[in-house]
Amino acid sequence: MKKYTTILLVVLILGGLIYWYRGSGGGVGKTRAISGLSEPVQEKLTSKDESGTHLSMDGWEMDVTYEYKYEVDALVISAKSYSSGGIESDLAPKDIAFAWGTVAELNEEVDFNWSQSNRW
Repeated sequence: MKKYTTILLVVLILGGLIYWYRGSGGGVGKTRAISGLSEPVQEKLTSKDESGTHLSMDGWEMDVTYEYKYEVDALVISAKSYSSGGIESDLAPKDIAFAWGTVAELNEEVDFNWSQSNRW
């Protein structure tokens, strides 16, 4: 009887771990794919193109100058929200991971196991 109890316990633990792992975002990414996405284009801005913005946040005054412009057609493979309450999460409350080209095309066939953490 003890042998069957041990086997049942192991099966329940493994089942729980698999359920938790799939629900926590681990191993996720094999849910959609798209083909025909070209490489992103990054272009340095010239002095005549330069632009920016002024931000006021949490008692801080910031002037942000844009140095590059980007054109990106991509598959969003993961997004993580940050709400620590600090200036970092106020400036960039969401971290988004993209895929393009072959990686975006094969996203349903290959389990790339996307994850996001410690972006700072």
